[in-house]
Amino acid sequence: MKVLTVGMMVCDIPLFPAPRNIFELDTSVISPPVPSIGGDALNVAATLRKMDIPVQVVGRVGTDANGDFVLKQAEKCGIDISAVVRDDRFPTVTSYLLIEKNGERHSLSSVDLHAELTSEDVSDVLLKDADLIYMGSAMMMRRMDENGIVDMFSRARKFGVKTAMDVSVRDYNEDPRKLYALLREMLPLTDIFIPSLGEMQWLTGLTTSEKIMDELAQFEITVFGLKLGPEGCLVRTGNDSFKVSTFREFEPIDTTGAGDSFMGGFLSASLRGMNCPTSALFGNLIASFNVTKIGAVGGVPELACAEEYWKKIDPETMIAETAGTPCQ
Repeated sequence: MKVLTVGMMVCDIPLFPAPRNIFELDTSVISPPVPSIGGDALNVAATLRKMDIPVQVVGRVGTDANGDFVLKQAEKCGIDISAVVRDDRFPTVTSYLLIEKNGERHSLSSVDLHAELTSEDVSDVLLKDADLIYMGSAMMMRRMDENGIVDMFSRARKFGVKTAMDVSVRDYNEDPRKLYALLREMLPLTDIFIPSLGEMQWLTGLTTSEKIMDELAQFEITVFGLKLGPEGCLVRTGNDSFKVSTFREFEPIDTTGAGDSFMGGFLSASLRGMNCPTSALFGNLIASFNVTKIGAVGGVPELACAEEYWKKIDPETMIAETAGTPCQ
């Protein structure tokens, strides 16, 4: 089994601890910044490799030093980077992450290169070689949003490749109705879709998780749900809906990449044959480990470590079946 991840590849520079009143201060002392990889395509790929799943990434980085760093770190993770495009027109996307003591983070990013990724960067050869393709940057990469993802997923479906997608909103000043109209074209081609509650509230204009889950039921997605942060997640497959708890014994230090490590954990468990709610619980476990360290994938455990912890829990006590509107 092999996964192809497509989307953002970022050089992250975490700044910790960042005081909330930083603009009222002249100086604040932080820990030495240590650059790391970031961006959903890389974060999910790195998590999958920790889970011993072969993975290739497709994205764009600049020809600058940050691009060199990102590719070198990805190679160290065991990720196949042979299809990554080096773009000499724009610098590698770089994010300065202001991380509060409670683990919440705020980012300052230069993102011009995100708009340059196209479906042509994902060849049929790459698709045919994968069992599953993951696009984590819907609503973030303009050319991919405007028919690129539809084209890529249509080709993947033709080759019998499963499709998975997440959302990462590029600009909350845009009209969410226009973005959601684009997303609606992608969803019928998507097998797995588990975005965050906050992003879907903004895109759909719906206020509750129940209403959003009912909205998503119309698209006949094989597995869909909502990430709820510290409250765990909701997942749905067929007419079966579940609320899956998270692991509160892990103290969050940095929530950067939490959703991506969840998706990496979920996909790895699903590929190994776990059912939908159990895969979601495993994803929650990987994300819970991850937030205990600085960096988008800094706390992702090795597979053996995750499996050892998994043996100590009773999944049935953390998964509750819920009511849901039948899928249309």
